[in-house]
Amino acid sequence: MTAQLETSQALSDLLRLHREATDKQGLVDVATRKRRLQVAIDLLVDHHQALCAAMDADFGGRPAGFSLMNDVLGSLTSLKHARDNLEQWVVEDKRSVFAPYDQLGAEAWVQYKPKGTVGIIGTWNAPLFTLFSPLASALAAGNRAVLKPSEVVPATAELLAKLIGQYFDPMDVAIITGGVEIGQAFAGMPFDHLVFTGSTQVGKKIMRAAAEHLVPVTLELGGKSPVVIGESADIAEAARRLAVAKGMNGGQLCISPDLIYVPVMAREAFLQAFREAYSQLYPQVENNPDFVSVVNEQHMARLDGYLAEAREEGAEIIHCPDVEVSQQGRKRPLSVVVNPPLLSAIMQEEIFGPAVVVLTYS
Repeated sequence: MTAQLETSQALSDLLRLHREATDKQGLVDVATRKRRLQVAIDLLVDHHQALCAAMDADFGGRPAGFSLMNDVLGSLTSLKHARDNLEQWVVEDKRSVFAPYDQLGAEAWVQYKPKGTVGIIGTWNAPLFTLFSPLASALAAGNRAVLKPSEVVPATAELLAKLIGQYFDPMDVAIITGGVEIGQAFAGMPFDHLVFTGSTQVGKKIMRAAAEHLVPVTLELGGKSPVVIGESADIAEAARRLAVAKGMNGGQLCISPDLIYVPVMAREAFLQAFREAYSQLYPQVENNPDFVSVVNEQHMARLDGYLAEAREEGAEIIHCPDVEVSQQGRKRPLSVVVNPPLLSAIMQEEIFGPAVVVLTYS
């Protein structure tokens, strides 16, 4: 039996047990929901150092400070917000009745009830946040959950599987690990709701798979994150802010700026200010513990392909900082691609790495 079939069977069995437990328990009370949320909080607090080390190992270079800020504290913020606001969320919401439903003393209200079991598929670029932030909502609503971490970050996924198993009853929160085939099997299961964070291309596949069982889906997908700099803008300040934003996680964030529109007259001033600002933040790339690596060779090759095509088609490429870097590693200077052809790959695909496009307008 293949791993996919074994996992599909195991997940089917787990969902059946979840459904039986949900039917038996009925509506989950507020105290139980808070306890489950607190378990997730305790897990992250107790093991934040090991989790940051695992993310660093998966990236081949990711500062613990960023992992702590983005993934651990980001997740804790969602979990604690849910824990601390839960009582007011579950109160029945009285509504005005209207004809023809207002007869014979009828009343109307919204009653908030859990769905059942929520499947959550996380990403590699924010491997804790994209699991635990949706989990906060799922648990606060009284649901059970099954997590699927990204296979691109195997050390983090392995540690999460161990910790989830230690901290949670699998009838409350379970975890499934594995590669692309396992992810495909996961997306095709009859969850009561499915949450996916990732690329638009994969999001379409997730929705198609979920449609087989009419599973409602929440998708948080990537895009091109454009920035428009107006003619009256403070160019130096805009460049500084964009340098900070583009440097976060090596550009591997869904809110990382992809396209920067700059007035023609401000082109040189912006490029100079941006290059100086970014190079001050990261004066060196290799052996710089503050610089985040591209996550793996596959994504490095994808980015190199975008840049090679843009260069071949005549686009100007500026490096920040302008230093020689070994092509063997996955830490690269930021490539600023100026006015590439509109149909080039870097203009069509989400960059998700240390490159940005500058487009002049008049």
